[in-house]
Amino acid sequence: EIDRIVNITDNLRALSQNEGSEVVSFEINELLENTLELIKPELNIKNIKLVLQFEKELPEVMAHGSEIGQAFLNIVSNAIDAMPDGGKLTIVTQGVQKKGLPLVRIRIIDTGCGIANDVIDKIFEPFYSTKKEIKGVGLGLSSSYTIINGYGGKLNVESEEGHGTTFIIDLPVKI
Repeated sequence: EIDRIVNITDNLRALSQNEGSEVVSFEINELLENTLELIKPELNIKNIKLVLQFEKELPEVMAHGSEIGQAFLNIVSNAIDAMPDGGKLTIVTQGVQKKGLPLVRIRIIDTGCGIANDVIDKIFEPFYSTKKEIKGVGLGLSSSYTIINGYGGKLNVESEEGHGTTFIIDLPVKI
């Protein structure tokens, strides 16, 4: 347990090391691994299987790693909440080209309850939440959207009610 606490502390430090500093380049897979270490105990408790499909040797992205890490954590936390009876959380990274520009794409896929069509357009609005019980104030996805767009990225969602949700994050690479 002490080793686990040390590991979590080291990962928190790694996520926050860029706080207040300039934008730096970093490797997205490493940032995701550090971020996911923080929630692995919760995944085990809630019977959620984690599947990582990371493309090797992705180009680096430019941002504050702590901010991007927080955006990932917000999205993953929502995915966990969408699977109260367990499920599968898959995270995929890959290099893509969009309109001739190189990007790093991260897909966060859950097998949870999904999002209804009539509210999917509202989920990035501040203070909006689909959660029935009080579990926050509805700022997680809104702040993630703002952070990712602030670095020239895009955050999109695909969902089918009752069949899970996929969040798609595209971040520009270091040029």
